[in-house]
This record gives sequence, structure tokens and C-alpha cells, in this order.
Amino acid sequence: MKIDSIQLINFRNFYGTHEIKLSVSDEKPVTIFIGENGAGKTTLLNAIFWAFTGGFSSIFENPHLLINKDAAEVGEKKCSVLIKFSDGADKYILTRAHHDGHNKSSLSITRLDQNGESNIINSDLTSTYLNKFIPEKLANWFIFDGEAVGRIKLDGSHNFKEDIRSTFGFTEIVDLITRLNEKIIELTKEQSKLLNNKELNTIIEQIDEYQEILEESNKRIKKIEENIAIWDKEVRNANSELSGIEQSKPLQSQIDIAEYKLKELREAKRKKEKEQKEYLIKNYPSVLLYKKIKNAEKHIVIKESKQALPHPFGTRLIDDIITMNQCICGTKISPGSKEEKHLIDIKGQGSTSLFDQRLSKIRGAFSHLEIVSKSFHIQMDSYIDDIGNYERGINDQMDVIRISNEKLKGIPQNKINELLSNRDQATAKIADANIEKGSKLNQLNEARKKITELNNRRDVILTLQNKNSALQIERAEYEQLKNFVSAQFERQEQEVLSVLGNEISEVLNQYLTKHYSAKINSDTYKITTYDIDGRDVSLSTGENQVLKFAVIAAIVGMAGSKTKTIVDWISEPIVAPLIFDAPFSVNDAGYRSGIAKNLAELASQLVFLFDSDKWNSELSNLLSSKLGKFYIIVSKAKGVKKPENKSIFYNGNSYSLNEYDAERDESFCKELT
Repeated sequence: MKIDSIQLINFRNFYGTHEIKLSVSDEKPVTIFIGENGAGKTTLLNAIFWAFTGGFSSIFENPHLLINKDAAEVGEKKCSVLIKFSDGADKYILTRAHHDGHNKSSLSITRLDQNGESNIINSDLTSTYLNKFIPEKLANWFIFDGEAVGRIKLDGSHNFKEDIRSTFGFTEIVDLITRLNEKIIELTKEQSKLLNNKELNTIIEQIDEYQEILEESNKRIKKIEENIAIWDKEVRNANSELSGIEQSKPLQSQIDIAEYKLKELREAKRKKEKEQKEYLIKNYPSVLLYKKIKNAEKHIVIKESKQALPHPFGTRLIDDIITMNQCICGTKISPGSKEEKHLIDIKGQGSTSLFDQRLSKIRGAFSHLEIVSKSFHIQMDSYIDDIGNYERGINDQMDVIRISNEKLKGIPQNKINELLSNRDQATAKIADANIEKGSKLNQLNEARKKITELNNRRDVILTLQNKNSALQIERAEYEQLKNFVSAQFERQEQEVLSVLGNEISEVLNQYLTKHYSAKINSDTYKITTYDIDGRDVSLSTGENQVLKFAVIAAIVGMAGSKTKTIVDWISEPIVAPLIFDAPFSVNDAGYRSGIAKNLAELASQLVFLFDSDKWNSELSNLLSSKLGKFYIIVSKAKGVKKPENKSIFYNGNSYSLNEYDAERDESFCKELT
């Protein structure tokens, strides 16, 4: 799906009628809007969001005030957004209007087929019809404020998994498998009644009980995650308001920094403790062995000292002296002499070459164990010092948080105390909810395990007792179909998650300084990052933002067959425009270019709404090959011109973003070529 044009009529900043065409070119899918704060970028984003969903983004202020105030003053009681979009060869006209005094907006959709004939979609079906293009719950994945990227959680939540499955068209397949399973259960119960088998009846009752637990756990987990999202928003709002209060702003900043450092220190301590444990397991047996046998070397030295000849001399040397009748010192050794007799006497005490070899090996082993033992204590002391330093750092940051919170609470302002109370309550609720979520996940997994076991036993009984019944044959057919669909879905899911992980890894490898990769858990869809040695790592704030943009780009690119690996879809994925307001406001400058390039390459249609101070020549050069249309949002104002007038350069020309001495305060979009 691609948006051809947007028409705004008396919508917020935009007085009268404004029509804006977006680039729909496959080669140049990018449309850029540049405007200063308050010009209307967020208004434009929410006009599109509202048209498709009837809702607004989380940061859109006063959503009930949609009619342009100047239009309202002259008696206009309606505003509207009209969007023309295409899906393949078919074209559509979507119109959503707000009427003054009405609680709900009106919605209409007209479909124009390939022959140009129009067909108005039944008003009762318009919302359902829209869902096939951009499902309401997925709108935030395609049309959102860039600052909201930070709130995307990749931790494998129920909602995250559902969103990804919906984007890739998996929901319909999962629903089909569920319906087939329900039919199999229905037929199984009918068979059970005919057989009147007590064990079978008991098994089916138990399956029903565990199925209820499964459904209840899933519903509760979904509700818990929804509540966590609400409370998380309350915490963010409270922190935002606290930061805005002059007296609390420095303290709140200290808390935010300390909490970030605390997280890093705890993670570093956890890793160091893991390293210490692995080192201890690997080397402590050698240390214990050295302690037990180090006295053995003393006995070897004593034994060796008793030898008539020092190591490495041995019996062969004595034999050579007797044979040659002359010592190595030059003394003559005559047969039967006292010298020969002395040599023969000490020959029994001389070390042998075999004995020497054994001594050499033993000494080598002793030496190795001694080295390990000495380095062990040094390394363990190093681990203890490092862990101790981390603990001291953790305590220091906790002190900063505690003292700053005490100071915040000590500020004699009811508003601050109220915000602190709301934040603490919401934080406590999140903690309790996460505990309950963990418990429900355990229940859910246990129920799944039990259902599998009971199903296997049920099938054995039914197979033995009902081989030729009509119900058995029908159930077997449904089982066969379900197994086929499940196998196809499992293959598709594994393929998609593998490709998604590879695409994300490629972005991380390309734009981050360190060698990181990503893997996706097939059960939860949780995304985990790893270093070059395969160890899981926690990313910095900037790196984490790159990861989230990489996830968004990969999902959109895969659905639109824009990635290097093309997925052979067995279901129809969602292909929709990607629209960003303030896309890189939370990113380090070093990452912005890489993210912009990646998004432009993977999105079938991409719209960026930039603040004027975020647009620069680097981004302009990077996106030039993909840029189809370029707009500035000009802010018109009553009154005389202000000394500070914002402008941008484009294609060698300067364009002002402000106009003064206007009839009214309003905005309009101007296309630049």
C-alpha cells in the first residue's frame, strides 16, 4: 500500500484546503518535510494516523481541538482529512471528518477498481476494511513520532509478538490452526461419548481444564502487559513533569543519570561474577592438586641426592668408563683396581635414563601446577577487586538516587510530592505486575506441557479402540490438515525470524563500531544481542536506538521484499508507508546517517518530518538518490517580522520557514524542486 496524496481541510494549523502529494516511485520512495517547532509536522503525522485509525499519537496535545481556530471563528464546524492511496492496481479514497459537537468522527472509503468504477464501502465495514491495510494496533509501527522509538520494547512481550505476527500475516494462520484444533477437540469428545471409556473421559476433562488455564493465562498476560504500558507511561509523564519544574530538574537529571549508570554497573558486575565462576571451575582443581602434592618434590630431591652421580649422569657413563679403562677426569682405571671396584659399587645407585625421563615429566607437571596456582590467586584477587569496585559504584549510585529523591521530596511543593507519589506507585505496580506475569508464564508453560502429554495419551486410546469409525477417520483428516498447516507455519516462522535476525545483525555490524549480532527467540520473539564471542551483551542507549530502528526497517523491508533475502510468504504481510516525525531526535549524530540510509533502502514508501535544525547537508547528500519529493512547512504569523528568522538551504538556494504580517496564524506546505 502507498499513499498518493493527503488533503487537509481546516485541520489544526492548516486553514482552508491543502493538498500534498507524496512520492510513490519505487526508485525514489522518500518524501521529506522540513519545518520548525510548531509549524505542523506533528499535526501532519497525526492527520494521517487519525485518518487510518481514528486515534492519535501519544504526544498529540488537545486531540479534541481539531478544527482550525480561525475557521471555527467564521462559523466552520467541520474539518477533514482525505487520503488517496493505492494497493496494487486498486485505488482508494479515505475520508475522515470531525464535526463540532460530535464525539465520534465520520469515516468513508471509496474503492476505484482497475476499470475506474467506484464502489463505496459499506459504512459498517469501513474500520474492518481499513485493518487489512494498516491494522489499528499496528499503526504505531508505521506512523509514529521518532521519540517514541525509545519506548519500543524488544523483550518478547505478548503484545510485541502479536504485532510482529500481524505484520507478517501470521495471525490468520495461527487462527486457522486454532480453529482446526477446536474441531479436533469437538470430534474427540464425540468419540469419547461413543466409547464410554473412563480414562479417555478423564483425559478430555483434564485437557479442558488445562485449556482454560492456558486461555486465562494468555488473557491475563496480555492484560498485565497493557497495564504495564499504562503505568510505564505514568512514570515517564511524571518524570517529564518533574524535569520541567525548575527546582527539581537538576535532581531529576541526577536520578536519570544515576539509574543509567546503576544499570550498567549491575550488568558489568553480573558479567564479572560469571567470569569469576567460570575461571574458578576451570582452575581450582589444579590449585587443590598442587597443594596436595607439592611436598612430593622434596622427596624427589632427597632421592636424587642419594645418587652417586648427579642428574643427568647415569649407568651408561659408568659402563663406558670401565670399558675404556679411563675416567672422564683422566684417571686410569685398571681391571681389578680399587677404582673399578668403587665404580661397580656406585653403579647400583646411578640414575637411569628412564628414571630421568620420569623425573623430567614430574618436574614439568609440578612447574605447570605451580604457575596455575600462583596465577590463580592473583586472578582471583583481581576478580574480587573488580567486583568490589562495581559494588562500591552500585552503592554510590544508589546513594545518589536516594539522596536526590529525598531532596525532591523535601521541596515544599504539593505538585512535586504528588508527581513523586504517582511515579512511585506506578513503579511499584510495574514491579508487582512483572512478578505476576512471571507466575502466569510459568502456569502457561506448564499447561502447554500437560496438554501435550494428555493429547498423546488420548490419541493412543482412540487409535486402539476406534480405528475404523467414521469419527476417527474425520478426526484423522482434520489432524492431518492441522499438522500440515502447523508444519508450514513453523517452517515459515523459523525462516522469517532467521532472516529478520540476519537483517538486524547486518545493520548493527554496518553502523556500530563493535561487532554485534542479533538473534530472535522463536517462542517469545525476544531480540537478544551478542558480541563477537557469542556472549549476550547490553547495548548502550545510542546503540539500542540503532537496534530498534534496525528492527523497524527490517520488518518493513522484509514485508515489502526489499531485503537481500526474499521470503517466500505463505501469508500476505502488511506493506505500508513508513512515516516518521522527528526521526532521529533521540539518536547520536554519528548514527543518524546510517539509520536514514537503511530506512530509505528498505521502506517501500518513506516519509521523514525533520526539525529544521536536524536537517543538514550530510543527510541531504545521503538521501538524494532516494528522494522523490521535498517540502518545507512554512509558518505564517500575524505581526511584524522577528529578527531571528529560520531558513534552510536546498539545491543551492535559501528558503525561509517563516512569513509575517499574515492575515492569520497558520501553516502551509511548499514543494521545492
